Amino acid sequence: MTTTTPARWVVLRSRARRGAAMLLALAALVIVVPAGVAALRSAAARALASSASLDEERARVAALSIGPALLAWAANQDGSQTAPLRRRDGLVRILDREGQDGARIVVDAIDLSGRLHVEALGTLARSGLPRPLDQMTVPAPTRREATSADPIPLMPEAIAWSVRRELDATAPTFPLSGAGNADSLEPAVALWVTDHGRRQNAGARARPGQTPTIPALNIHTAPIELLRAALVGYDPAPARSALECRERGEPIPPEVAGSLAAASRAGGRGAGESGRSWSLTPLTTRSDAYGFLVAVERGATRVTWWIVAERSMQAARRGSMTSAGRGPASGWTITERRRVFP
Repeated sequence: MTTTTPARWVVLRSRARRGAAMLLALAALVIVVPAGVAALRSAAARALASSASLDEERARVAALSIGPALLAWAANQDGSQTAPLRRRDGLVRILDREGQDGARIVVDAIDLSGRLHVEALGTLARSGLPRPLDQMTVPAPTRREATSADPIPLMPEAIAWSVRRELDATAPTFPLSGAGNADSLEPAVALWVTDHGRRQNAGARARPGQTPTIPALNIHTAPIELLRAALVGYDPAPARSALECRERGEPIPPEVAGSLAAASRAGGRGAGESGRSWSLTPLTTRSDAYGFLVAVERGATRVTWWIVAERSMQAARRGSMTSAGRGPASGWTITERRRVFP
């Protein structure tokens, strides 16, 4: 029989205590490490959420405060209607500024008078719009009436939803990238179709049973594919000259643009090479509506607001009676401003 001396008991008990302490330490480590990782993840999530909230607020403030500058920009375009588009995608970058915190504010403009009005969908859409937009029919209702004097435009999202419902196809509502695509136009609804441009004539709307007047298409800013379809039936000489200038990226000569606009105002019917006649597509040399994409970019994150400015006879009359009316933004007003999700 083995006898354990008191000294040996002390050694064994000491080793047992050290073993128990090590086990407790390991258990604590197993608990603390995941807790530390979770705390780091939580802190990172809070930081990202704070950054996202900051970008949302920055974009909101930018959208609310930039209105007067956008109105002035729109009004100033009246003196440069013959300027060619700088990019084929129809977007014009009018602001690009980077802050000290790495956030970037960009503003892109779209001339909505150079886009096909929803009430003109049909043959012109089939020959002038890309797929799947070329198969669109007029959404019903084309306009939601708030009052008889203040029609509410059909939003681009509703038009895109109509494409999905009727054609089982997908088209982005707004350009997927603020930079656009220099080589080809993506079939984003806002780049091709609009329901804006009629507000300035709200007081002269068609009576029930009458055919509404379609807003004219700006020959200087319409996509070339759409302009080519719209020029069918016009005098071939000025029509060909206008298209060639646009294809070369050159301004359309004032006499050519004026000839086409005058023929449009005169109305009547045009004839194609086959001899078949049809109503001429209304054309104009000025713009009555602009859309603006105001975005805050940080890395791959982009917060976007959509703002629409339209020419308004009411705003012009108000401006003529005030000192503000002498400024460049007289006659223009903000008609839509909201957060969007391209």
